[in-house]
Amino acid sequence: MYQRNLIAVFLGLIWMLPGPAASQVQKRPAPFAKQVAAARSIFDEMRHDTNDIALSIMTSGMSCTCARFAEDIRNVVNDLRPNGIRVLPVLGVGGLQNLKDVLFMKGVDMAVADQDNVRMLKERDPKLYANLQGHVQYITKLYTAEFHVLARNDIKSYSDLKGEKVNFNLKW
Repeated sequence: MYQRNLIAVFLGLIWMLPGPAASQVQKRPAPFAKQVAAARSIFDEMRHDTNDIALSIMTSGMSCTCARFAEDIRNVVNDLRPNGIRVLPVLGVGGLQNLKDVLFMKGVDMAVADQDNVRMLKERDPKLYANLQGHVQYITKLYTAEFHVLARNDIKSYSDLKGEKVNFNLKW
């Protein structure tokens, strides 16, 4: 009880202490405030302009061939002069997620995705992705992807896979 009262008195004394004397508070002159406002305005304008000329391309990852293509596009297209376009490769998760990110994520302008990702999204959620082609634009084919077939020893050709359960690229 005694300690609680002592703490209350101590806090009361601190509250009653005078603030800094008026002569000690230095007010900034009005021209400085105008300089700060002008600098902030220029800063905000530069931020806006820089974002207007930036274009992001989401790729699947560092080990993906598409990351090299995005880097090549950046090297050819980047123009570091004032108001020149800047291409920013961004590492994503994979083609299907890249497609979702270009649709819904702020700041993602382009994405590299396999053609079958559009079909897959429409099959998974036909209502949400019914007009998918109305929201994304196919620009170009970058390359023909190679694929590898791994199978048990008793599988000797593609025809041996007929009627078998197989998986390609993504988990279902």
